[in-house]
Amino acid sequence: MRRKTMFGAMRSHGNKNKTWRRLMEQMMSKPSKKSIINEQQKHISELHMGCDWAEAHLRCWCCGLRRKTDRCHMSPKSLGGSDEPDNFLLMCSQCHEESPDVDKAAMLAWLKREHSEMHGDRFFRKALRDACYDCGINKESLEDCSATVENIRNSTKSMSGKISTHFGAGLSHGTRVWAASEMINALRSK
Repeated sequence: MRRKTMFGAMRSHGNKNKTWRRLMEQMMSKPSKKSIINEQQKHISELHMGCDWAEAHLRCWCCGLRRKTDRCHMSPKSLGGSDEPDNFLLMCSQCHEESPDVDKAAMLAWLKREHSEMHGDRFFRKALRDACYDCGINKESLEDCSATVENIRNSTKSMSGKISTHFGAGLSHGTRVWAASEMINALRSK
């Protein structure tokens, strides 16, 4: 009986080694961030990114925030995408999770639409859109959306006693939507 247990433990350890080896091989097959940046500079305009090429190694290419970035496939491997540098973008985990898993054209169209011109504005624009829906108004009826995004950003800073964050992870989407709704309702009551 004891031999079976030892054999089972050795077998289990062997499976862990195989899994570890497979993960390492997958990680090693992805190109370096530097090679992705060098390749994508040929194809993507800074106008369609949340950062400029000088900071592309430090910031998410979509939201522009200074965060740890993932190497994100534009065309997923499961749909035939390659591990070549021209098939990757560098994005934070939040933007990566929200990006389309379709092909390069869909990913680049999404990046062009969603990127932030000011670091982090993407999340406030999204909150503004959702708050307008919650309040039953058309976003286009707001006079100056960029000023409104700035107002939401400022109002969240001034609400320190009313709002909090999840363990220092920053404001959640729901908190931004709430702040935007509060601002919209205050503007309506004037």
